Amino acid sequence: MFQLLLTEEGIPFFRRTESKKNRSQIFGNKWSGLIERIRKDHPEFPRYSFTTLRDTAADRIRHIARG
Repeated sequence: MFQLLLTEEGIPFFRRTESKKNRSQIFGNKWSGLIERIRKDHPEFPRYSFTTLRDTAADRIRHIARG
């Protein structure tokens, strides 16, 4: 499987932990850090979780495109 996002050490952002029960928190932590960095300059920027963004992206695009 092809991994698009890797850490500097070459570890995939999305992966199962060693016990195979939980997903790694790397991506979620990076996403949260990015949102907080944006909010420093733009406090009104919404705090969308990645899951929320993924689930609502199509609706937002349709709204912006008016159709």
